[in-house]
Amino acid sequence: MQNYTLKQKLKAKFIVNLEINGLKYPQNYTDIIKNLCKHTRVGDLKISEALQVLEHTLNDSSDLNDIYTIFATTEEEVKQVQTDLKSYINTKKL
Repeated sequence: MQNYTLKQKLKAKFIVNLEINGLKYPQNYTDIIKNLCKHTRVGDLKISEALQVLEHTLNDSSDLNDIYTIFATTEEEVKQVQTDLKSYINTKKL
């Protein structure tokens, strides 16, 4: 799989959650996006960064292992993220 950033690997439903929570906490949102754009592997995130991502995507940071479920892990999943996002955007325009 190419070196996609974690932001590119973030599954669509979690992107939506992140965007919604970003409205309430814009500085945290900015920090999370910077971190997701900077890293390509979940293991590169600091624990505090991973917990912050979980809090704003799952609205829960109680299980650090959940960080592995919110990102695409294969090329097909990354492509599906893009398809899901396009579908979501198109349904919101209606």
